[in-house]
This record gives sequence, C-alpha cells and structure tokens, in this order.
Amino acid sequence: MAAEEPSTCAFLIDFGNGRILWADVPVAEGMNGFEVYENATAMLGLAETNAYQPPYGHYITSIDGYTSTINYSCPVCPYDIWRLLKWSDEVDGWTWTSTMIDSIDPLATRAIALMFTRYPYVGPPTATPQHRDPWISERHDFLNSGSALSYSASGVDMKWRLDLGNGAIDVPVISGAGRLYALSSGVLNRTTDTYQTSSKLFCFAQSGDVLWQEEVGSGHQDAAPLLWDGTVYVHSADGILYAFNAENGYLKWTYCTGKTDGNVTSPIVCNNLIIISGNPGEMLAVTRSGTLNWSMIVPSTFASSPAAFQDLLLVGGEDGKLYAMAANGSGELWNVTVGGTITGSPVALDDRIVITYTNVSEGTPIGGGMAAVSYYGELIWEAPTAHTPGSAAVTPDGVVSVSSHGMTSVSLDGQPQWTAPLNSTDPGGSPLAINGMTLVVTKEDRSRLLAVNSHGFVEWEKVIEPAQTIASSPSISDNVLYLASSEGSVYAFFLEDQQWVVPPVSSFAYTVNGTTVHFDGSLSYGGEGELVYNWSFGDGQTATGVSVDHTYENKTDMKVTLIVTDSAGLKSELTKMVVLGCSTQEPGLEPGATSDDASTPSGMFPGWPIWGTGIIALVVILALTLGIRRAKEGKK
Repeated sequence: MAAEEPSTCAFLIDFGNGRILWADVPVAEGMNGFEVYENATAMLGLAETNAYQPPYGHYITSIDGYTSTINYSCPVCPYDIWRLLKWSDEVDGWTWTSTMIDSIDPLATRAIALMFTRYPYVGPPTATPQHRDPWISERHDFLNSGSALSYSASGVDMKWRLDLGNGAIDVPVISGAGRLYALSSGVLNRTTDTYQTSSKLFCFAQSGDVLWQEEVGSGHQDAAPLLWDGTVYVHSADGILYAFNAENGYLKWTYCTGKTDGNVTSPIVCNNLIIISGNPGEMLAVTRSGTLNWSMIVPSTFASSPAAFQDLLLVGGEDGKLYAMAANGSGELWNVTVGGTITGSPVALDDRIVITYTNVSEGTPIGGGMAAVSYYGELIWEAPTAHTPGSAAVTPDGVVSVSSHGMTSVSLDGQPQWTAPLNSTDPGGSPLAINGMTLVVTKEDRSRLLAVNSHGFVEWEKVIEPAQTIASSPSISDNVLYLASSEGSVYAFFLEDQQWVVPPVSSFAYTVNGTTVHFDGSLSYGGEGELVYNWSFGDGQTATGVSVDHTYENKTDMKVTLIVTDSAGLKSELTKMVVLGCSTQEPGLEPGATSDDASTPSGMFPGWPIWGTGIIALVVILALTLGIRRAKEGKK
C-alpha cells in the first residue's frame, strides 16, 4: 500500500511592493504556525529575524532586509510592520489574525501569509492559494523587475483569442484573483485622426468571457492599469485617474491631473499612495480615496513609471539623468547623468538600479544601452548596445534588454554576455524574464513571440495567428501567458511542460432552441483530476454534468452559473446572461470569441440576433417600396 502523501500548508510572503514568494511546507500533527514559517524561509533561502514575547509567542521583525519599524512615541506616524493573515475557506479569502503566529494550527488552514505593510494598513494580498501569481502592474511589481522566475517553458500553446473590438491595446494585460484587465484606446478614424469611440477598461475571466467594461476617457492609452487592494486604477491619456472596483467595475472616484498631452505614466504604489505623473516634470501622490497627498517637481520631463524602493522613487528623465526622489514628496535627493534620454522604467535591485537609455541626435536614435547606478547616486557601469526604448528585465544571470540590434544580456557587474539577433529592427515591447529563458515580442505586421535561452540562442518562436501587430510586453499569471495587440485582441497561451497546476477555469457555451437550452461546459479546463460540473439556471433549478439541457417556462433572459470543482476542492465560477428571446436556434458565443467569430449568417449585423436582422431588413424593404411609390407619383 502506497504511503499517504504528507499534508502541506502554503506559506505566502508578500513584500508589499508586488514581490511575492510561496513555499509549500509539509506539516504534521503538533506543528504550529511559527514552525511552518521557519521552514518556509529556509526553503526560500531568506534571512529573517524574530523575537519571542512570552507567553504569547513570536513576532516577525525582518525578512530579507524588510524590517519592522514602529515609532511608539508618535503613534500617528507611518510605520512598517509584518502583518499576519490566514486563509479562510468559509469566506474564501484572507483574514487578519490578532494572535501570534505560534497560535495558528497549520493543519486547520490551507495557507498562512505575512504581508509587509505600512500604516494605515492595506490588503489583503492579491495572491491567493488558488491564484498564486498575480501580475499587478506594467512591469509585474513596483520594482519593475519584468520577471516571473517561478516559470520555465518549452513552448506555448494558444488557448483562446478575444477580439475586444475597441481599438489598439498597446499596454500589458494585468491580472489577479482569476480576473484579467485590458485597456483599449478606442477606435481611431485614420482619415480624421480622431477617436470614434472612448477608451475602455475590460475585465474578463480566464476563460476569455468579458465580465464588465467601463469607459475611461479618450486618446491613445500607453499606461497600463494597476491592480491593488481590490481596485483597478487607470491613468487615462486625457489626464484622469480612474478607480474601479475590481470585482464589479463600479466607479469609486476620479482624479484630474490637468494633464492633456497624453504623456502619462502607469500607476504604481509607494507608502500606500498611488504615484502618477502630472504636468510635465510633475510627480503626484494620490490617496486611496482620490485626493492629492503631495506633488513634487522632477527636474526633467519623464515618460515612464518610477520604481519604488524603500523610501525612494527612482525615475528616468528625458534629459538622460536618473533621479532619486524622496517617497514622502519632499523633493530630489540626488541625480546621476547616464547618457541619452531614459524612456524605460528603472529596475530596482537589492544593491543597484538598472536603467536603459537611448542617445538621440536631431531627433534620430544613434545608440543606447544599459547602465547601473548605486543607491548613493554613483554610476557603476555602462554597457552600450543600440537604440533601447523599453525597460530591462531581471534574469537569474543578470539583466536583459531589447534594442534595435536584438536582445542583450549583461551580468550584474556590467559584463556583456551575449546578444541574440531577433531579425527585427523595431524593438517592440520590453522583455519578460522566466527561469532560464527570456520572452520578447517583435513589433511587426506579423509579430512573433521568441524565447531566448540563457546562452543567447533562440530556443523557439511562434508567429502570432491570426497575424497582428503587438507593441506591448507579455505578462504571465497562473501558468498562462497573455499578449495584447494593436488590432484590439487579447491572446492567451498555455506555458508547456510546467510543474504548476493550472487552477480550474469555468467556461461554457450554449445553444437556444425555443425555451430549451443546451449547455456545454466542456470548454472548462485546468485543475487537478476530474472536474465536477454544477449548473444553476437562474430559475431556481440546478443540474450536474459536463453538458446538460434545460427547458424554461418562458423566454425571459436568465443568468446561468457554472461552478467547476477539481479533485483538490478548488472551484471556479462563471455567470453569463443567456438570451432566450430567439425564435430559432441561436448559439451563445464561445469564450474568447466575438460576434464576428460566431456563426452569424453572412451580411447580417454582427452581434444582432436573427430576428433583429429580420426586422431591419423588413424596415429597409418597406422604406424602399414607399420611396419607389412616391417617385412614381412624382413623375405623374
């Protein structure tokens, strides 16, 4: 008889800046939460300190250099602390604990978390035991690492494509808690160079089903959204910062920066404040309630998001200088001249900052490269490459960036390691580093996704089909890679040969025949073992099974929910509005499809049901008949 697998407790360490680490710790009877913590930090190779407070237990003082600081003489002053949470299956979420970590029974909870937070407290963590790897900002975290080093892949397999039909999506897709967010620019009239539709923020499920959408001003959107503390923030090209409830799209508030030139930055968070650009050279800090906390002037205009590191905001100026600004808004601390204009976001490492730059002569790029600067404002090294407009990414071997010459790797001491030609003169988006490989997308009419290994050779490449131009960087969440195109599509790719288990994803299509509907849940995927399908039809009736038929009493549209559960007990839920007002068979759109992809008869208006098209046709025929009759009467 095979030995029973030991129980494990997942331990999350959330550094409060987008950086997260997980450890699955084997647990046995008699272990407590502190012993799980000790094992987790040892498994992750993290230095830590703690203190024992009798008779209650241990409290955590520092992890990997992030140290609790409490000013007891001034209780209203900001202070940092490691806060303790545990997972509750009852509420399906993280709950704050008032006890010491020793009092937690790891056999009674699925996960424990420590989150480094600044007063006032925020949270809970975006990462959950089911959705462990959120991508919350343009470059993954507030350090702009551009890295997802928990992953390695031998290739990708496209799962679905979703055409949002509202203009270019030139910023990365962000994700968290099983939901995805994409920002479109609106449909552009190229003749008049004006936008026919407003920009939109789309929220959709991992299945590719759109859950909600909201308008966010107008203009070409080149600032990615931010997902933080249950809210999605969008810094629109017309200078408005929007805050939406991440779950339902409810607009919480807007803040106007007064900026109108479209040159806005992606939001990040520092000290519980949202950091964005204002007027040229102005940096703003906005509170979670939508009010201005402080503003300060950077002595140069800047086009990319800063990096947040401890009490610094690091921003690259278009004058070729890296500026270190005080995170409390008090002003500049130091600057260092690097070279040409800095258009990419700085990358904050433990002991240095890496930036990319481009040298420009009379408006034409003539070179560029990467450079490293100390936290004291000293230039450590420069590595010239070529025109380098994007940000660098952190790899296990150093840093990489993409220039007009290809992808270049440089060690942390500044030694060039290799350059991989990409057969494209347009660098496109910034690279994404995974374990042992770096991914990049070329900006072409037929964009390609390339994987370059740690020796500088292209391991594999995939032409994006259908062929579209991609200008933004890839993002990864829950073992799926997402790309967005300038033609308005979002692509989802499985990473192949992963040890990660894809969480269950609920997805279904339906076909209407009178009041009887056939539901097909076979589009659901992921999870461990066999999936169990539970349907709720919106009229009080339920059923189980991968494919089911249900007959309604009348043709009232209904909200139908499918919950899939895997063998480990993890669940995924999807609700759709099922349209019953059809006199003939009508297929519900498959996930990831648009009205243009569905089986709409040729010549009909996309998205209209058959009866709606028939009414339009009848009106047209009557109008033509009346017009002909009146014309004949006029001739008489």
